[in-house]
Amino acid sequence: MNTMKIFNKINTAPILFVALLIGCNDSFLEIKNEDTIQESEFFVSSADVTENLNAAYRALAEGNFMGGLMQNMSELMADNIDASLVNNQDWLKHYNRRTDIFTGSTRSLMHQGGRVIGRANSTLQQLDNFEFSNEERNRIQGEALFLRALAHFELVRMFAHPYGYTTDNGHYGISIHTAFQTEPVERATVGAVYERIIEDLTTAIGLLPEENGEYADVHAAKGLLALVYFQMNDFENALLYANDVIQSGLFSLDSLSGRFVLANSSEAVFSLVGSSGVGTDFDAGGELRNVYRPANQARFMLSNNYFLNEAAADNDRRGKWYDGNNLLKFPEDVRIRIPLIHLTALKLIRAESIAETGGDLQTAIADLSEIRLRAGLPVVPVVSDAAEVRRIARIERRHELVGEGNRLHELKRQAVLDDEGLLIRNALWNCPGMVCQIPDNELAGNINYPPNEEGGCE
Repeated sequence: MNTMKIFNKINTAPILFVALLIGCNDSFLEIKNEDTIQESEFFVSSADVTENLNAAYRALAEGNFMGGLMQNMSELMADNIDASLVNNQDWLKHYNRRTDIFTGSTRSLMHQGGRVIGRANSTLQQLDNFEFSNEERNRIQGEALFLRALAHFELVRMFAHPYGYTTDNGHYGISIHTAFQTEPVERATVGAVYERIIEDLTTAIGLLPEENGEYADVHAAKGLLALVYFQMNDFENALLYANDVIQSGLFSLDSLSGRFVLANSSEAVFSLVGSSGVGTDFDAGGELRNVYRPANQARFMLSNNYFLNEAAADNDRRGKWYDGNNLLKFPEDVRIRIPLIHLTALKLIRAESIAETGGDLQTAIADLSEIRLRAGLPVVPVVSDAAEVRRIARIERRHELVGEGNRLHELKRQAVLDDEGLLIRNALWNCPGMVCQIPDNELAGNINYPPNEEGGCE
């Protein structure tokens, strides 16, 4: 059970001179900071390379990336959330699918994702400059590739239409950054971005250890690759990698509340977890948790569509996760974990992938039944056919992953696969507003960078 904790050395690590953005541009390079130093001054020993890698993990867990902003933005744009109480103008732009190039949240998201990628790349570029054992070198390289792949994957899902939107996936994605540099990088196609993600993760699998304490290991890379292939509707590969992680025997379903508490979860394959103490205080889940707190008067609530149609059944999830239209899934503890890759999601991937590929339906039925039994629901009938297994898997996916930032991408995946006319909260799934606008500073830094189509979803 691997978790990513934030250590004191990350808090004291200096920021490298370049802003480490997804599209480094002149506007950011003009920013001067007394704490910044040149790259050659920062990397003076092998310990600095490790410290820089730790800083990439920290950037990943920040509230303005995978510590909550990514999940909250995508939930707002889908159909699980009612934003009638929200008064934050950025949140409302996402809810109304009317982001623009000046929207601060999208700027923060791309900026922070770029920091993860930049720090991963600078780590990779420094490996040959210092002495490491073969084991250390492989581990560091594998972790950096994992982080780079994860950041590219999350960014391309928010700033581009999904894989399969065009037949050849030649529609615009994001820039692919494989080097630590200041020069602008052209906007790649979605197909090319996914190829890069898959190559990074495949390489990482051959480098990462079976166990890696609190950091990414081979199971985390395989789990992420299963999610990537599932997003592509490549069910054979999604099944292959999800099955590898599940059959490792290292993970088991936790209780309904156990997945998010700070203590280790039995089903966490890769999590973000904050830390506390003098000089180490960091809350990795505050941005995610706080928008659902009933005490927050400008909060996210469950939509009537979700609550009345999906959460009305008498089950343990309703008793533990819902209070009326309030979502209580995330504990009110001072700190929580954010499981980015966990066994529940992988079992749901395996079940639906089996149904799509003509595999052993009894394995899929057992996966879904285990999840439903935990929720106090009846098991899936053993006579269920592939269509019924797929239907149940999709229902359970919406239930189990509510609030985790999955719903928008799941609906787009379904639309590409089998429903070109799918509506997401009364708007067509592929309308311009279903992707975030490229931020103004990104466009200003690269005059040849094509913006996303404007027009919202009207």
